[in-house]
Amino acid sequence: MSVLRTGVAWRDVPAETMGCSGVTAWSRLREWTKAGVWPRLHVALLTELRRGRPGHDALRTYFGSRPADRLSRRICTDILVTVTSADTAATTYFTTYRVDGYSEGLVPLRPPVQVGHYEDTFRKVDDTWLLATRTLFPSFAGPTERLARPAQS
Repeated sequence: MSVLRTGVAWRDVPAETMGCSGVTAWSRLREWTKAGVWPRLHVALLTELRRGRPGHDALRTYFGSRPADRLSRRICTDILVTVTSADTAATTYFTTYRVDGYSEGLVPLRPPVQVGHYEDTFRKVDDTWLLATRTLFPSFAGPTERLARPAQS
């Protein structure tokens, strides 16, 4: 990449930069390209990255198991954000309103089924803030109400 970015000749790449001479690095790059290493490496890296993200599968399972007629709305407010160098934390308060058996229209107001807060940590990578952890702290929780079906006439 250094050669592509700077335009320096392979023979002029310092060995300290590559761990070998520039000519050796160029030879390896050529051999690996011919051998099809790069597409296989790309697939292997993507597989490993996906394996390292079990939260995505857990979310898919959770949302896939919910009733299809669920109506859920969460109201969130960021109250406190603390920035400390490349790490930061935030506290988000939330209230969840949820019913099953929803078909359409306005649902009459009812008490929330959850009230609590999240505690999130973030890390800064290349001028971008990424969510590192999220911990849920429910203060109040109750069952999800199933709406009565309208009477058939």
